[in-house]
Amino acid sequence: MNVDKQEELQQFLQISQQMLGLAETNGWDDLPELEQARKHLMRSYFENQKISVDDSTHVEQVINKVIIINEKIAHLAEQGKKAISQQLRG
Repeated sequence: MNVDKQEELQQFLQISQQMLGLAETNGWDDLPELEQARKHLMRSYFENQKISVDDSTHVEQVINKVIIINEKIAHLAEQGKKAISQQLRG
């Protein structure tokens, strides 16, 4: 994998980590912008290159990390939704 593609993959992970940080601090308003940047980066990554067998393990590892981060973000969103619902009821 060339250096530029490695950096793009690392950026994908970093943006996901930033999104989690925002979710943890209730910065929900800023998440859509990061999500769009992340989506654009990955679309570009996969559209412009075929993944070699040698690189596929590394790509899989990064994607699995991002899946875990996404699950944490979804969990935090659900908790926030419940908290808001309780506040509205009370």
